[in-house]
Order: sequence, then C-alpha cells, then structure tokens
Amino acid sequence: MKQLFIGVALAAAMSSCAVAASTDPYESGFYLATGNESWVPAYKNDLSSYAPKYLYGGDIQGGWRFNRYYSIEAGYAIATNSATVRATVQAVSIDAYGYLPLGRASHFALFATAGASELWGTASVTGYGYSVSATSNAFGGRVGGGLQYQINRHFGFRISSRYEFANFAGVKGAGVGAVSFVWHPG
Repeated sequence: MKQLFIGVALAAAMSSCAVAASTDPYESGFYLATGNESWVPAYKNDLSSYAPKYLYGGDIQGGWRFNRYYSIEAGYAIATNSATVRATVQAVSIDAYGYLPLGRASHFALFATAGASELWGTASVTGYGYSVSATSNAFGGRVGGGLQYQINRHFGFRISSRYEFANFAGVKGAGVGAVSFVWHPG
C-alpha cells in the first residue's frame, strides 16, 4: 500500500510539472521579432545643428531561445531622417539575451541584452542642384534592456531601449528605443 501511495504521489507530481511546462509562455526554439525603432544620435561635434535629431526605421531579428532565461538573436535594422543633412544608418547585429520572468508562469519578463554590430552610416546634402554624400562603416557594441509580454506561446510584444556605440567620424553612438512584435512558430 505504501508503494502504491508513493507511486500515485510521484505520478501526480510529474503530471503537474508537465502541465506547468506546457503552459509556460516562454518555450525554447526559433522565433522572429520585428518592430519600429527610434534612434537618437550622440554627435561628437557641431554636426548636430545640421543633422537630424532623430532617425526612424524598423528592424527584423531571428533568434533561438535556449530556455525561458537565455536566447541569442541576429538582426538587421535601418533608420533614416532628414534635416539640412539626410542621414541613414543600417546595422547588422548579434545579441545575447538574458530574461527574468516575473513569476513561474508569468507572461511578463524583464530582459537585458548585450552584443556587437556592424553599422553603415550615410550622410547626404542636396542643394542648389548639387548632391554630396559620404558613407562610412564601423564595428561597435550595444547594450540594453526592456520588458516582454508573451500573450501565449506563439505571440508577444516587447519594449526595449539600448545604446549603440561605434567609432564613426562625427557620431559617438545612439540611444535606440523599439517596440517589437515577437512570433514563435513552434
């Protein structure tokens, strides 16, 4: 009788763990994220009076979630705007993510991210029938964080902020804010 009781208790414990695992909104596997980004460049010199104060664009990332706490993500972003100088920046990046779920089966999770990116910047001026443009690229780093809400195991949203730094001639880096849609096809 004692063995039957232990067996039933063990089966119940295992089934409750299986139910908890299947309702976890943060499952491992491939995912895609896409969204809108706003860049705020930090200019090194007086370029700020001619260049745009904000750049607007979008991004797309593909990632692999190892478990509910860690993932890796690669992506592409582009942002542009015009003032006296038209500026465009493009970035290819790879990031590591660390998640802190706000409860065992919570749909909310805080996250921190750090990674590297290759950035291309283009500045162009058009006036009096002439056009002048310059392009440069730089390797840089990025750090940030945010909040993700996973509606269910397939769909979620996240709000993030990060700082991109690179050694461009006239720009130290940029603060970037993003709102993204996350899709997990698994």
